[in-house]
Amino acid sequence: VARTIHAEIDVPWFLNAYGPGHREAILAEKLSPVRRSHVVGSAKFVAHIPCSLKAAALGDTKGTALRAIVEYGHSLLYNRDEASHIKYLKLAQDNGYIIVAMDWRGMSSHDIFIVLKVLMAKPALFQAVRDNLIQGYANKFALQHFAKNGMLDQDWFKFQGPSGGLKPIPLHEKKPPVSIFYGISQGGILGAGYTALSGPTQLIERSVLGVPGTSFTYIMSRSNDFQFYDSLLLLNLYNNRHVRIILVLVQMGWDPTEASGVLASPLTEPYPPTLLQAGLGDPVVPTLAAEALTRAYGGAILPDNPRTDIFGVPIKRTASDSTVTLTELLYQQDYEKLPHSNELPEHTRVHTCVRDDPAINAQIAEFINSGRVANICDNNGCIRDYAHCGYDDDEDVNDD
Repeated sequence: VARTIHAEIDVPWFLNAYGPGHREAILAEKLSPVRRSHVVGSAKFVAHIPCSLKAAALGDTKGTALRAIVEYGHSLLYNRDEASHIKYLKLAQDNGYIIVAMDWRGMSSHDIFIVLKVLMAKPALFQAVRDNLIQGYANKFALQHFAKNGMLDQDWFKFQGPSGGLKPIPLHEKKPPVSIFYGISQGGILGAGYTALSGPTQLIERSVLGVPGTSFTYIMSRSNDFQFYDSLLLLNLYNNRHVRIILVLVQMGWDPTEASGVLASPLTEPYPPTLLQAGLGDPVVPTLAAEALTRAYGGAILPDNPRTDIFGVPIKRTASDSTVTLTELLYQQDYEKLPHSNELPEHTRVHTCVRDDPAINAQIAEFINSGRVANICDNNGCIRDYAHCGYDDDEDVNDD
């Protein structure tokens, strides 16, 4: 990385409490439109500029011109620091991307104590989680607008030349960089709602959603990770029937922020072309949830996808068949381990290995660079024996 920038921007503020923290704040419904337009808060973001872009700015022929500004959406209850992982920085280095990231306000590491309070003692506080998430979407839209309107003109995105003076990063084919959203796990789940809501603004031109799904409560109760959250809920409830009732009620409040609500029929607003990538055998976000998300989008699958009999999801015959495409990797041994009874799946590495897969990453780069969805599944290209991601079988790997 040539430069990492930590910055803060002004954002429109919609919560009833202002300033750092206030994670229990809710939307200020009584603010008049006139007053609301003058209420401004702040939000932090990070930007990573790879060495290839610096080299291009300084006239090095080995440098790479800027193709895209990629906003990264982090995983469950983490934060924007996840965008600094080497695999994302390498993708940026090889292709000429700037990586930017913000926290999912409402569902980041800064919100853990509020989420725990919701699960253990005060379910009604979930409104604050949902409303902070809506504020977080507003923050992200402000960042996308800034990226298109003046961010690259700032001195922080220029480099000192050998003869003095600041040199801007050159643009690929002298065209403005495309605006991309790339989210994984929670970033893919929330990213579906976030990018669909962005459609009318045209702030995001393409999106990539890794190991995503909908709806959130459907995913939770079928996830290997749910055991911990279920134990917390049972501190406040009598049995799992009550847990199911609470989850259904929570989903009603959650719908405005994710695909299950945003993409509900009749859908009249546009959304950006989207690439979905999932793993058959995933014990964290079940692939059935990714297939449900594909149906909600009206998306399609590749002709050589390992599963071709997905209800309500047609096979993509030509590039113009659908603006949303699902690619699935089949991990045969892990897929066969999935339970057929009413029990949670065993832990495997599928959830992690999908995003680490070289073919998947090549498909991402092609989609970002050209908008084309490469068929990586021909000649059994989407079938794997089991998920190991290049790690030893006894090596511990963090899924999120």
